[in-house]
Amino acid sequence: MEQEKELRTELEKKQKEVSELAIVDQPTYLLAGNEVKELTELKKKVSSYWEEPKSSAYKTWKNLCKKEKDMLEPIENSLSLVKENIGAYQLKIENELEETAQKAKEEYGVEIVARTDLPKLQGISSSTTWEIESIDLNLLPKFIDGTALVKADESKIKKLIKNSKGTIEIPGVKYTKKKIVKTTGRG
Repeated sequence: MEQEKELRTELEKKQKEVSELAIVDQPTYLLAGNEVKELTELKKKVSSYWEEPKSSAYKTWKNLCKKEKDMLEPIENSLSLVKENIGAYQLKIENELEETAQKAKEEYGVEIVARTDLPKLQGISSSTTWEIESIDLNLLPKFIDGTALVKADESKIKKLIKNSKGTIEIPGVKYTKKKIVKTTGRG
């Protein structure tokens, strides 16, 4: 507990120093570099301080999660099975009703609205969705009704730009150079 107080005091001191630091010339630039090193060391001290309590709490949490999962898994499996069966039965009834309505239209020219007579299950609802079986990217349009169906893979584009050291030109892509400052942990 005493170590935590010392770390907090050191942190507050560093925060004050950094908030008052303005980089205006080479000496303040070097001072800022030193502050980065000292803050990196402080960060290591704080992480080291919390490592054991976090590890212990994590192991306990993981153990509890496993016990919970072991109990919930058969319940989830059973729920999925029952829901899947309910959905399959609802779909079967809907398909039969649609077939009846289609036959009435074809044979008698009569448009009927078929309604299911399935009772409502309290606390349970269902919705209709469609699953995609396959996609042919050669036939897929880029947009439909203002909705993009194909998106650029930004991570691959960034990799191309990085590998070319910013010399590549990609139609439709604009990019800028940016510096990212990192700490190495070396003195």
